[in-house]
This record gives sequence, C-alpha cells and structure tokens, in this order.
Amino acid sequence: MSGIGNRVPFHPDEVLTSFLSRLSMSNFSFSAREFCSLLGMDFQKIVAGDRSEVAHLLTMAGIDPDLAADRVVSTDRLLHTINGETLNRASLVRSRLRYCPCCLEDDIRLGQERREARPYVRMQWLLSFVRSCPVHGIMLQEGVSGDGIYHDYAKLIEAEQAQPRYRNPSIKGRHTQFERYVTDRLWGRRNADRTWIDGLPLYVAGRLCEWVGATIMFGKRFIAKDLSPAQWSEAAQTGFDVVSKGRSSFVDFLKSLHDTFWEKRSHVGGRVLYGRLYERLAHETDDAGFDEIRMIMTETAIAHLPMGPGDEMFGPVTTRKLHSIQSVSKEMSVHPKTLRKLLQGAGWITADMANLTAERILFDASDLEAFVESTRDAIGWSEARTYMNASRAAWNTLSHEGFIPPAISSAEGSEGISPFYHRADLDHFLERLRAGAKADHAEASGWVSILDAAKKANCRYGEIIELLLDGKLENASAYSEKAGLEAIVVDLAEVREKTKLEDHGGLSLVDAGKSMGMQSLVLEKLIDRGYIAAEVAINPVNRCPQRIVRPREIDRFESEYVSLFNYAKRLGIHFKEAKKNLEAGGVAPALTKEVVAATFYRWADIRAAAFKFAALNISFAFA
Repeated sequence: MSGIGNRVPFHPDEVLTSFLSRLSMSNFSFSAREFCSLLGMDFQKIVAGDRSEVAHLLTMAGIDPDLAADRVVSTDRLLHTINGETLNRASLVRSRLRYCPCCLEDDIRLGQERREARPYVRMQWLLSFVRSCPVHGIMLQEGVSGDGIYHDYAKLIEAEQAQPRYRNPSIKGRHTQFERYVTDRLWGRRNADRTWIDGLPLYVAGRLCEWVGATIMFGKRFIAKDLSPAQWSEAAQTGFDVVSKGRSSFVDFLKSLHDTFWEKRSHVGGRVLYGRLYERLAHETDDAGFDEIRMIMTETAIAHLPMGPGDEMFGPVTTRKLHSIQSVSKEMSVHPKTLRKLLQGAGWITADMANLTAERILFDASDLEAFVESTRDAIGWSEARTYMNASRAAWNTLSHEGFIPPAISSAEGSEGISPFYHRADLDHFLERLRAGAKADHAEASGWVSILDAAKKANCRYGEIIELLLDGKLENASAYSEKAGLEAIVVDLAEVREKTKLEDHGGLSLVDAGKSMGMQSLVLEKLIDRGYIAAEVAINPVNRCPQRIVRPREIDRFESEYVSLFNYAKRLGIHFKEAKKNLEAGGVAPALTKEVVAATFYRWADIRAAAFKFAALNISFAFA
C-alpha cells in the first residue's frame, strides 16, 4: 500500500500517537494497533519513537517526517525524550487520557474529517505538570485507562465522551506561569534569565517546583495524595517562584527550613530538616537526575549546620564545615561545659549566643578544632606564674604587657576565666632571657634580681626585660641551679645608667640655690613671690616630679638682682660694711629680708649711684 486513503491533518501541537489513532479512526479501523498491522508497521515502535517507523507512518500519511521531529516521544528504558527534553514516566502521562473537554468540543465543531477522528490530544496534556487549559481557563480532566487501548487516543476520547463526567461543568483553573514555562521548554523555548533551572532535566525542574511549593504551602510533612490538582497547581507555581530565581534562591529556601534545628535541642538529620523533600529523594527514588538537588541539599546542610562524619545526608557525610560546642566536644573528648567557659572567656561567644545550648552554638570547624587543640597543653594564669617562678608583680608585667602571648585570651568584660598559656611559649621566653644574660656571674653586691633592680633603679620591670631580650645588658647572668625568672641577675649600676631618662636640663632647687649662693629657703621665697620662675619636671634618675629652675632663669635674675651677701663677697668686705656703703650712696634694698628672707639690691640702682660712690671714695662693683 503506497498511501493512506482517508487522511487527517497533523495539528502543530498534536501528539504523534494521537495523529496515528485519528488516522485509524478515519479509516474505520478497529484500533490503531490493527491499523498499523494492516499497513505493515509496528505500532509499538511508533509509540517508542523509532525514527524509521515514524518516518514510514508520516510518509504514508503524506507528511514530511522532518516537520514532526519535535513531537516524537523517544523512549530509553525509564526515560522519555521529546524535543530534546527529558521526562520520566511519572511526569509523562501516556497510559490514560488527560484532556480539556472544551478543546475537544472545539475540535469536533471545527473539524472537517469524520466526527470521531476530529478531537485530538495536545502535547502539553501529556505533561503531569500541566493541570489547566490556557485557552479555556479550566482544570484538565482525567479519564480512566482503557484496557488494551493504551496510546489509542481517538478510542480513549470516544470512550470518555460516553462517561457522565464528560458533560459535568469543569472546574475553573488559573493557567500558571509555571505551566507556561514547562510548555515552552517542551517546544524548545527557554528563558535565558533562568539558566540554573533550564540546566535541570525538565522532569526534575518540574517536580522540584512542586515539592518546594508544597513544602511552603502545606508544611514539610505534606501528604501528596491529599492535595487536589488545583492545590498542586498552586504549589507548583509557588515553588517555581523560588526555583526560577536560581540556585541561590533554592539554597535560601533550604536554609529557611533550618528553623527546626534552632527550635530543638537534639541533633537533626535530613528527614527532620527537609521533610518530604528529603524523604522523596533519599528513599523513594534513586533517579540520578536528582543528584544535583541532593548535592545542593547536602552542601547547604553542611555549610550552615554542625553536620559531619557520622551523620547521614543521602549517605554518609564525609566533610565538616561547622562545629557546635557539643559536636567538637564529642569528637575531641573535651567536656562541653569546660569548653563553653573557655570560649566565653576568650570572647568567642557573643551576647546573642549566650542563651543557646551547646548544640546550637556554632563556629567554623577548623577554627574551633584549632582552639580546642590549643587548650591541650595550656595552663592558667596562676599556674603559669608558678611555672615561671615569678612574683605577682613580675608576672603581671609579663602577662599584661604582651611579653608572652596567651594561648587563650580573656575577652574584655568576660568573667570567670583568666588567660591560658602554652608551656612551650613560656619556655621559649625564658630561653630568650637566658640568651640575653650571657655574662659570667660575679658575686658582687651590685648584682641583683630583675625585680630588685627595677625597684632600686626606679624603672619599670618591663624595661629591664626589653634590655635583656634585645641583648643590651653587658652585665647580666643566669644561675643554672635556679629556675625561671629568679635565675636572672643584673648589674644595678648598668641598669640605672641604661634606664635613666633624658636629662630635663634644669637645676633642682638645692642645686640652683648652691649655684646662686643662697639658701634653699631664700630661693623658695623668691619663687613663691614670683621673682624667679620655676617649673615641674621628671627627675631622670628617680622618675619623680620635682621643681626645677632653668639656667637661663638664674642668669636673668642674677643680671637684675644681687644679694647683700654676694655683693659684699665680690668686694671682699663684710656684709655690714657693704650695707653701710650702699646706704651712704643712697641705694635702698629692692627686696627685704622680711619678704624673701634675705636682702637684695638692683644692679641698676647700684650703677646709678656710681658717681656718689666715687665722690665718697667708696668701693663698689657692677654686675
């Protein structure tokens, strides 16, 4: 037979087996299978999408086989391929009829061929994800499977039209963006903005949208069989709103399900975290098409929860990114209460963590493991002081001024814990001190301990430590028979010299009085009355504040005033004779004994009386 007599149009959106069934019906054949047998074709091969057999059918029907390439359903074991898109059995409904009764009535009304051969099955009706008709805005109806007439859609439609439900009013249904998306993909139309979802097999993308939406709308433990088609339609759209935004949006959805973890004290696994979504992928299907979803769920759980070796998430977990206090305590054999106290003292536990249980306080796994490891040989502040054989004052300096870094610091404002130190760090510090104490010890009275040297030289303890560490003390030694800091002795004289502060450049009141030839009492009164300027400076030796007088201030005062005693000394006469001569020349005291405890004259007044002194043949002196 070179061709088929009664031909029917192959509609642009028609399923290939629907076209074959209508051809059979148009040619009055009992069934599509029988029709193929009469034409020498293999019905089952056409159903399976055998390219050669499909081409044979279309050629006999007068249709270019290339025009129907995008409507051939190819089957490979459990998966089907349409137009390059992959679908599994559950997502491609071929064993029973799904239809829009209004569309079928339109076909009958508008068709020209034999009436029974007019209604046809649309490609999108095969997709389980499509539940509504975009043309009529109603939910698709589902017919019963016809015994022995699978894929023979004209016969199935004929049988369905005889059912009472076919005439019942249809349920209205919104055709969703999700349904348009899966239909577009079926026809090779993809949105470039949805690269991640487009990279998933169509059946995976569709099912994921349904599961995500059902979880959001009906909870983690939703019961699939209890949801109506309309509810599934809304759930799929809700899930599509999440999944279509990309991988990161799906990850955010997964993280939102972690509330269960924070609400419980016990450890949680995939079933508790992700509910039916996890159960489906872990126990109800081993389909490799979902492996990427399993991987993302595993990575998200590991990245944000204390999951690691010993846990299960689609199989044994082999890596860990986060530890809780509880998990690291179990893994590294440390008591969780002790560890919590250490972490709190070190400032790791912030205020927002304070009320969380040990199972819910999380840290980077490697950081927390390193912290725990650092506590293995660490000793407390008091024990470290004993280990160093140091006085409380000495150890305060070493620990507070950063000479020895703590293994575990005590955070500012923390209570109940002091810093911890590694013995290795303490030993290293002592070795450095001994390296700086390289002289042979001399049994002399000037060699003292570091602490005694600091007291007697009026310097800080830390200054001597710095000199030793820098190797700047020539006379420092270490007793081999003594331990810790007590083994180090230094030369007090050298310490005094090398810790002495820079000279302030002034004279103490005692030294200034000697320089000016007056008693300290007189100098103090001159200062108090404002005749001599004094200032406070730090003594470079004892580091105490002291009043000083600058040399230039002494020069200024002595150029303006002279005491009666110093004036007489210049002339080599008794002060009483000097006073008598000054009175004879008419020179009166500028400062009296009653005011400053000594008598002072102005040089200017003495110079002014020079002619009178000469006339009276009285000796005098100038500044």
